[in-house]
Amino acid sequence: MTSPLSLRKAGALLIASGAAALTLGIAAMPAAAGTAATQYTATLAQPVSDARVVAGKTLWKCAGTECAAVVEGSRAGRVCRDLQRKAGTVTQFTVAGQPLDAEALSRCNA
Repeated sequence: MTSPLSLRKAGALLIASGAAALTLGIAAMPAAAGTAATQYTATLAQPVSDARVVAGKTLWKCAGTECAAVVEGSRAGRVCRDLQRKAGTVTQFTVAGQPLDAEALSRCNA
């Protein structure tokens, strides 16, 4: 015969394991619709010394003068300026494969 105490322990264990599974499931879910990530790339005038550069709230992965990042919900001009302030002059900047025009790139480096 099973005691009420062991049933209580089994129930608590079941609830705890269900909560853990739910937490893991939420953590593995993709970002909510409407906050799509955008690929940014940049070419710098001078190479950076670190392979990872944190500019603003963005982690850039760089090799020499080439850098790339995936950003959710930010304006391109702001992302470019943040990188310029941290890593120096930006000679080319693309958003989802589309380059910034000369005026926007000039504002980035101002």
